[in-house]
Amino acid sequence: MPRKEYDKTDLNIIRLLEENSRETMRELGNRLGMSDVAVYYRVKRLRKDNVIKKFTVLVDPEKLGFTIRVTIGIQADPLQLNQIAKKIADEPSFYMVWMVSGAHNIHAEAVFRDNNEMRKVLDEVLHKISGIKEYHMSIMMTAFKEDYSLSQKIASTKS
Repeated sequence: MPRKEYDKTDLNIIRLLEENSRETMRELGNRLGMSDVAVYYRVKRLRKDNVIKKFTVLVDPEKLGFTIRVTIGIQADPLQLNQIAKKIADEPSFYMVWMVSGAHNIHAEAVFRDNNEMRKVLDEVLHKISGIKEYHMSIMMTAFKEDYSLSQKIASTKS
């Protein structure tokens, strides 16, 4: 399916929703100089096109007691890649699981309350999944950037 083009107004709607997805269509319209109905139909189209996948909240894991955040590069048997990735994704501690290219073929990120919880998940999940050849884990010390918004990146690449 060919990629659809979205105009500056669509990108502005996305940018504003990335800043605050709780804004009403009327508030968005006022900020954009549009009617709430026009904003509503554009948001509806962006959702239908799966550009906007869902409206959600961004939580600070530390404030909820998850003081350990890790990134794990996993080298898995290529013939079992999908099954292994799905098993890892089924564990609630893992909030991101990707199939990737490079030194590892699965990348995962997880949060833990403490070292005991981390050790338990490693022992009961990663160490028991058949087909995992090895993994390398790093504990996040300091986050310098965690910005999942794309509208500014997209706008900066448009001529």
